[in-house]
Amino acid sequence: MGLDISLIKIVKEPVDELCWLNSDESQGLLTSYKEFLSYRTHEDGTKEQDYWYEELSYQRKGVLKSFYDKYNADEFIFTQPEVLILNQYIHPEYQQTFQIDFIGKFKEGVNFIMMGY
Repeated sequence: MGLDISLIKIVKEPVDELCWLNSDESQGLLTSYKEFLSYRTHEDGTKEQDYWYEELSYQRKGVLKSFYDKYNADEFIFTQPEVLILNQYIHPEYQQTFQIDFIGKFKEGVNFIMMGY
């Protein structure tokens, strides 16, 4: 099972065409990021309402087994206290990097963590 943890910032214009979140699958973003909703056009001409994001930090793997009991796939973390709780589930080998790349760069209300597996 693959794990991706990203620190992301919602943006109005795409930085990378592959960095988008489907609005239907990301209902938790609507209250804080409604003004960032935009339309993405597929090759077949259909349009989909999405959010563009910029990836600020990325980590693949590096969590304790108990992480999977605590967190669901495709979960977001929006607050500093939640980030500090997440830190408890990071494998000791990855702690220093997580401290620098996630805790050090996290700004509540500006960016958030997206996890998927």
